[in-house]
Amino acid sequence: MVFISPSDYIALPVIEAGEREIDFKYGRADLRPPDDQKASSSVGFGLGVNEHWFTELYVKWEQNSTQGQHFDALEWENRFLLTEPGSYPFDLGLITEIERPKDRTDGYEVSVGPLFQTKIDRWQLNANLKLTRSFKADQDVVPQLGYQFQVKYRLGPLFEPGIQALGQVGDATHWSPVNQQANTLGPAAFGVFHLGDAEKIRYNAAWLFGLTEGSPKNTFRIQIEYEF
Repeated sequence: MVFISPSDYIALPVIEAGEREIDFKYGRADLRPPDDQKASSSVGFGLGVNEHWFTELYVKWEQNSTQGQHFDALEWENRFLLTEPGSYPFDLGLITEIERPKDRTDGYEVSVGPLFQTKIDRWQLNANLKLTRSFKADQDVVPQLGYQFQVKYRLGPLFEPGIQALGQVGDATHWSPVNQQANTLGPAAFGVFHLGDAEKIRYNAAWLFGLTEGSPKNTFRIQIEYEF
C-alpha cells in the first residue's frame, strides 16, 4: 500500500514578491492493521523571489508506532506562477520538490506537477497533480502519481469552510486497484489573522477520512504560516 504523508498540504499558485515565510506543518494518521499511527511534521523558511517564483527549504520529522519522533529528511521546494493572476479563467502554476532522506539508501525523491486555481463568485477551487520518483536509491522505484483537490467558500478572513482531498493512485503508468489506492477526503477550515501592514498568520486544517482499504482510516493535518 502507498500512503501519502500525514502532513502533506495543498500547494497554491499564489506568490507575493518579497514575502518571507516561516511555515509549520503537522499531520497524524490512524493507519489500518497491522500498523497503528504515523505522524509527520516540518518547519520551513520561504521567500518570494519575485512575482513568479517562491522558494522554500524544509526540515522534516517523522514518528510511528515503533519509533519516536526523529529527523526524516531535508526538502527544497519551488513554486512557479506561469500565468498573470486574473488574466485567464484559471491561474496555472508549477511545483518542484527535491527531498534528501536521512536514510541514504532511499536516494533522492523528486516531485513535479501542475497547480490549478480558479474562483467562481465566493468559491475558490484548487486542483493539483504530482509525479514523484526516487533517484540513486538502492531499489528502483516506479514513478508515483498523486493528486490534491480543495474547495473553499470565502466567508471572511478569519474563517472559511471547505473540503480537501489528497491521494495517490499508484504507479503513474499503471494505476493500482482502487482498493489499494490512498484516497482521503474531509472537511477543512481556512483563515488569516492580520498582525500589521505586512505581517499575518495564515492557517488551514482538515480532518480527512480514508475512502479505500489502501488509505489511512483518519488523518488530521494542519498548516500554520507566519508571513512577513
